[in-house]
Amino acid sequence: MNNKKNIIEKSIHAGHRQRLLKKYEKLGADAFEAHELLEMLLFFSIPQKNTNEIAHNVMNKFNSISTAFSAKANALIETDGIGAKSALLLNLCRDTIRQCTLEHAAKTPLDTNFKRTRYIYNWFKGKKAGTVMAMFLDEKLMLIETATISAGRLFRPECYPDVILEKSLALDAKFVIINHSHRDNCTEPSPEDLYLAGQIRTALGAHGIELINQFIVTEFDCTPTNNFNI
Repeated sequence: MNNKKNIIEKSIHAGHRQRLLKKYEKLGADAFEAHELLEMLLFFSIPQKNTNEIAHNVMNKFNSISTAFSAKANALIETDGIGAKSALLLNLCRDTIRQCTLEHAAKTPLDTNFKRTRYIYNWFKGKKAGTVMAMFLDEKLMLIETATISAGRLFRPECYPDVILEKSLALDAKFVIINHSHRDNCTEPSPEDLYLAGQIRTALGAHGIELINQFIVTEFDCTPTNNFNI
């Protein structure tokens, strides 16, 4: 009896999945609610269970699909129905989308604060709070490379000017932007942030390299502290 019931349930789920996927192929994502998109995505990590219910569990816990995608794997696994494979899938989707966004943004000069803010905010998605990142740009303000200076203090702060200068010279960069994510979600730069920015600006300036700005990144904001030069 149980085997027959399982076969019927599998058949129902299979038919439902096929209908949803065909609808997606025909009408695209705009025809669906956020939880339905998540439900379909979970088809690929959860072969047979009712992923609609699991998608609702995720949405109820994280309140939005964007928050769910930004969540760490261990937080996702705490959600009823989400295992390690599904958590990995969601994190992988987040990072793939993020990489596509960054590649697209870097195809044009980062010559306005709007463009820089968009790039920086997306770069920091999924990164540890307290991460320090530097962007190295050429004379046309095209991005050459980004570098993680600290993710849990790889270097002591007083070493940042030397590390950033060395990297700038190696890449023949003409401009640099430094960025720092705050653990407390405060958008105001700390005295240490401003002091280090001044030290970095002085070190770079001695070699004809300009520090454009310093951005503070939080969960929901990306704020320039001051326009130094451009």
